[in-house]
Order: sequence, then structure tokens, then C-alpha cells
Amino acid sequence: MILTIGEPGDPEDDPTILWPANRKELKVGTLTIASATSEKQAGSYGINFDPLMLDDGVAATNDPVLLFRSASYAVSHTRRLQDV
Repeated sequence: MILTIGEPGDPEDDPTILWPANRKELKVGTLTIASATSEKQAGSYGINFDPLMLDDGVAATNDPVLLFRSASYAVSHTRRLQDV
């Protein structure tokens, strides 16, 4: 995972605008998948990911794409529950 450090004035509410290439980047980790489980065994049907459920001290930006995802993921979760 590479974390890009923004600077004052960098847009945080439009994912279509790229930040300048000279922004500081930090390698903060590596995701390694060692095994996989089928969807039904993993229990993913009972889980609803909501990108706006944030811990104290972490706030969402006004990115309209982010704001849209919360509602659309809820619809997806409801549909998955109906298919079970």
C-alpha cells in the first residue's frame, strides 16, 4: 500500500483530479493473500461495508463519489440478503 501525502490546496472532493506527481509517497504495507474462501463460507452476505462508518478522529471528505457509495452499498447488501 502506498500512501500519498497531500498538501494544502490539493482537492479532496473530486477523485478525477490527480494531485501533482511530486507529492511525497510512503510505502506503508503489503497485502498478501495466502488463501481464499468461498463467498458463502466467508459470511460476506451478512456484512455491509459502509465507507462512511469511521472511527473517532477520522472524517470523510465531501467527495460525492464517496457519499454515493454508502447508499449504493446498502442497496447491494439488501439485494444479497434477498438472494440467500
